[in-house]
Amino acid sequence: PMGTFTAEDFALGISMARSLSPSGPLSAGVTVKMVEQRIAHWKGRALALDGGLLLGFRVMGQNFSAGFAARNVGTPLKVGEEAFPLPVSYHLGLARRGLVNQTAEVILRPGSRPQLALGTEYWFLGVFGIRGGYLAAKRASGGPANTVAGSGIAPAIQVSLRDVNGFVVTASTANVTLAIQTNPAGGTLSGTATVAA
Repeated sequence: PMGTFTAEDFALGISMARSLSPSGPLSAGVTVKMVEQRIAHWKGRALALDGGLLLGFRVMGQNFSAGFAARNVGTPLKVGEEAFPLPVSYHLGLARRGLVNQTAEVILRPGSRPQLALGTEYWFLGVFGIRGGYLAAKRASGGPANTVAGSGIAPAIQVSLRDVNGFVVTASTANVTLAIQTNPAGGTLSGTATVAA
């Protein structure tokens, strides 16, 4: 049936960061957060932790920093009768700071291939900043360009579930349904139209 519903996501966190030694280049930070999600009349909560380390250093007169962060480590989010794992990710980064700042980051997600993010930043007179970046992520969804009526669809349609950042979700068991949205000729879609992810 057709209808409307509301959806909300909410997170409340407490953060703390400090240098691990009075004059040392190593710092650490942590955030403890409560995450809540509402979909229609279902509501779920989870507790999660973000943490990271940052090390500043110099090489050949250049300023660098290296960091590690873990995000969304916590309890599953239970909505209705289903529990969903939080999108845990681990990040390793290296940055060079100077006239033009440059960064490189490796993003690791359980069950997914590593991803590489590159970025650069330039500040003009300390007032205007120009930033650019690139995320190397595999986009593996696809399907046929044309299909003859009455025959099977080849190659098979591929569907991927993605989170709000566009990354593939590998731990979902949600049902995915294929349907014809615009169909002036009155065609039908036969076979298995709903499968579990």
